[in-house]
Amino acid sequence: MRSDIEGFQSRVTGLEQRIGSLEAQATVAQDREQDLLYLRSKLTDLEDRSRRDNIRLLGIPENEEGTDMQAFLNSTLSKLTSLDFDPPLEFQWAHRVGPKCSDNSSRPRPTIACLLRHNQTRQIFQAARSHGPFRVDQHDIRITADYSKETNERRKAFLVLRPRLRQLEMKYGLFDPPRMWAIKNGVSKDFYNPKELRLFLDSFQSQPKDSTNSNRLHDIAGDDKGNGIFPSGKEKANTALYDADASKEVETWRGWPDLRSHGPFRVDQHDIRITADYSKETNERRKAFLVLRPRLRQLEMKYGLFDPPRMWVTKNGVSKDFYNPEELRLFLDSFQSQPKDSTNSNRSHDIAGDDKGNRIFPSGKEKANTALYNADASKEVETWRGWPDRTTTGVRSCTPW
Repeated sequence: MRSDIEGFQSRVTGLEQRIGSLEAQATVAQDREQDLLYLRSKLTDLEDRSRRDNIRLLGIPENEEGTDMQAFLNSTLSKLTSLDFDPPLEFQWAHRVGPKCSDNSSRPRPTIACLLRHNQTRQIFQAARSHGPFRVDQHDIRITADYSKETNERRKAFLVLRPRLRQLEMKYGLFDPPRMWAIKNGVSKDFYNPKELRLFLDSFQSQPKDSTNSNRLHDIAGDDKGNGIFPSGKEKANTALYDADASKEVETWRGWPDLRSHGPFRVDQHDIRITADYSKETNERRKAFLVLRPRLRQLEMKYGLFDPPRMWVTKNGVSKDFYNPEELRLFLDSFQSQPKDSTNSNRSHDIAGDDKGNRIFPSGKEKANTALYNADASKEVETWRGWPDRTTTGVRSCTPW
């Protein structure tokens, strides 16, 4: 009996070890799967960004371009869009997509072209959006954006739901990366998954139609690039709704010397801020530093956030750089119990007011105190990108990142 029990115990112990090993392997496999999904989404995003200057032309008859596709597109696009391009259109490349068909009655192959200047690409899309399909010699020619295969599949999954959105008299818009914005009875929502949008529409399917809202609401998804804009000029009065509810990000234009000195812009009772664009990882590191700003102000410290993310701090003439938020937190804890210096009761200047992390004063009120900054700050001051007039005498400039 004792031997049988010992045998069972050994077998149970072996099974527990094997189960533990399998669970550990399953955890590792799940982590790797999540990493692969993340890397795949990043790869798709990078591919879509590399296609931003591409345009696709649908409906151009075969052999219409002759032997010079770029010259044909230059004259055709100018004629279709009625735009006078200055400088003239320049293409990096242009060609047909897919194998050539011997049957002339079949649908012509799409034409894809990559423009050299992004602003001209946007002008072409805006003209195509406002005009719709172009009619040339009994042929309908459409100009659309160029997306990766994965993005096209996600967009199609959203676009098949447009008839239901129109039936329910909802405003909607398709944005990049693919997400559908829908609004009903003043309530708006973003959908990143077509299944979630389908369930949302099912919840409205059984509700009675509102007779006071019988007019069809505006379709904001008329843009082939997925941008949330109104397809015609009739709804220009409603663009404030789009600006307030739909737009989540403002791109950064680098090299504008008046942005940092101005701060947030006030337009029609809206604060508009222009910031730099960072990767997800860099944003997380910056946020880990920025959450410590209240403690730095409480301790009356000067500080600055630089790229790549590091926090510069000075107190009582002693300055230090921190590359890890935990080190900065421990440094602040060492000052937390010290008494406040009554001779230095004025709050020190916040040098991190710049969203790009450059050490500048956020307004013109502190210009008289720049000597204090020059004397007490660290030995090196970074160069403002492309701003040679900002570096003052007596301050040595470093090489920009």
